[in-house]
Amino acid sequence: MGDVAAEPLASFQGLPPFPDNIPTAPLVTLSLAKLQANDPQEVAEFFKIGKGLGFFYLDLRGCDNGRQLLHDAEALLELQKQYFDLPLEEKRISDRETVPGSDGFFGWKALGTLAVDKTGKTDRNEQLTVKKDDIVGNTAPLPVPELIRNNMPLLKSFATNAFDIVQVMLTHLNDQLELAPGTLPNMHRLYEESGDHVRMLKAPPAPGEPSLSAGPHTDFGSLTVLFNWLGGLQVVLPGASKEWVYVRPVPGCAIVNLGDALVKFTAGLLRSNIHRVMSPPGNQASLVRYSLVYFSRPENAVVLKQIKGGLIDNQPISEEPQEEFTAKQWFLRRAHLNKKNDNWKPENWAKSRAPAPRSELATEPVRRKSAEPEVNSAMRSLFRRTAQPVAILTSRHAPSSSTPTSSQTPAANLEEYYHGATLSSFTSISLSPLPLVAFSLHLPSRAAQAIQHALTSGIYPCPSVVVNILSASQAAIGRHFSRPDLWPNPWEMHNHDLTEEGIPLFPDSLGAVSCAPLTGFGLDRDGLKRMGINVPQGMTYDSEETTSEIFIAQVIRVELENTPGTLPLLYHERVFKTIAEDIVEGDLKLPPPVPRERAKA
Repeated sequence: MGDVAAEPLASFQGLPPFPDNIPTAPLVTLSLAKLQANDPQEVAEFFKIGKGLGFFYLDLRGCDNGRQLLHDAEALLELQKQYFDLPLEEKRISDRETVPGSDGFFGWKALGTLAVDKTGKTDRNEQLTVKKDDIVGNTAPLPVPELIRNNMPLLKSFATNAFDIVQVMLTHLNDQLELAPGTLPNMHRLYEESGDHVRMLKAPPAPGEPSLSAGPHTDFGSLTVLFNWLGGLQVVLPGASKEWVYVRPVPGCAIVNLGDALVKFTAGLLRSNIHRVMSPPGNQASLVRYSLVYFSRPENAVVLKQIKGGLIDNQPISEEPQEEFTAKQWFLRRAHLNKKNDNWKPENWAKSRAPAPRSELATEPVRRKSAEPEVNSAMRSLFRRTAQPVAILTSRHAPSSSTPTSSQTPAANLEEYYHGATLSSFTSISLSPLPLVAFSLHLPSRAAQAIQHALTSGIYPCPSVVVNILSASQAAIGRHFSRPDLWPNPWEMHNHDLTEEGIPLFPDSLGAVSCAPLTGFGLDRDGLKRMGINVPQGMTYDSEETTSEIFIAQVIRVELENTPGTLPLLYHERVFKTIAEDIVEGDLKLPPPVPRERAKA
């Protein structure tokens, strides 16, 4: 734990060194490359930080998109120096207090317009805030000076790379919280409107006694990715002392912290830590301080309330009514309360630091589900430690004049023709009287819709799906088809053949079988009842929503079977693995068999 050594980047060269004689925050350094590779120790450490201090260094140097983000940050540092030196009238083109559609938040903010404490002392920084939605084309862009408009490709590269990195972190938090796949990432989609933004900040020199630039606060989004080149950021150390300490800037690393939205979603399981910005320490105080931030926030329409499922259900149950408000309502309230204008009052400071009071937002009491039964938790833990085969279900849209046959290769987006989904479970269940397999799909699922179409279209016994059982060389296929939010068209990334029915199958798989679905059941109370299982009232702790569907299908044809010795791809402890060497029976040291007596006639 602690600060990390790193080679200097160009933007750090020539700056006065950060003082070595002052306390600094002992932040852990995580590797983006290891998080992207699903390194179990790195992921576990990330989750531990999320439940603790909530701040860490993210080393970006070991992977392509991390290095690109560093490159973009260096270029944006030079851009913001040029921007903040523009004449005042040019910057006022983006004045957030006057530009329609800015919500009084996005755009240019003048120095000294926000309160930093309950006395009304004002901030010491100038800002330009550019919406992610403007950058990627979700909304008509707000006016900006020509300098910024000409550099929109640079801003887009920075924003989209930062967004992708945030998605990696949200995915790991989602998995560690044992939520349904995609729960957190799907609240933060690139092409849905949200409060995500890129912010550039300039703080003038502050020689003499350290002064407050931004008051104590928590970030009210989900994740914050910060680049700064001079000291200034301070966090409160855990423990009785509650000491404020600087966070040392480290070349090659971003500083990442969790925000209030994740605290709200997880009922306090994850933590958003309080921090502030002071003038830089030592000789750095004589320089202008620049910062660059990507703020990730839930989509505007997402309601900030406790998510159901996984470890969150084990959090203490509160009998107090829970306020429900959207992400956009929340962040605008926080931002507007702190503006130092004629309407500002000392109590605004406290209100801007805390969740909205019930008097301001009409709410209904939120029903909390009971804690997860012990058997459910134990079962989840057991099967996480049980190696499972990895299989991809492939299917195609209902036949039409535009759907390719086995002899055609579609030139357009393959996602328009084919479905593919990583199965959450798969097994063979019989050879006689019919060769049958069973598998389940998380809902909603386009593959499940395709199967339902096959079940109602009367095409049996014609196969309508293929189950591809992956080999050890196909971990990338398993990953890409399990996360449509990150890889929306994985077909373009992997070669595939077609069966005689025109259904995709992956060469080099361990094996593949063409199947005709026979029946399917939603795994809710009604679906279980259709299978002859009556669930007594009060026996289920989860919601009544159908989150998975199980299907039974007849194997019509084995499409391919790889050469003997091909190793399978397995999923074990949330990581793709394969088998090791065989256990030699002689090494088992088993006791000799005891003969059983035959029953007497």
